[in-house]
Amino acid sequence: MTLVLLKEYLDEDYRDIIEIVELMDKVKARIGLRQVPHFTRLHKFITRLSFYIFCWIAQTNTKTILFPW
Repeated sequence: MTLVLLKEYLDEDYRDIIEIVELMDKVKARIGLRQVPHFTRLHKFITRLSFYIFCWIAQTNTKTILFPW
């Protein structure tokens, strides 16, 4: 979910957000990723999640998850 929120926040597509995160070791460690998922996994996750639920989660949690300071 964190990668999807980061994708939306940075306004990137699925492929680009995976490439960006692969280069960011500190971000991977912070969110607990040992391996970055394939971009299709993010896409499948979001298509299965209700659009309205995703919008609610994104609005209420984006700042808290991405910028807790």
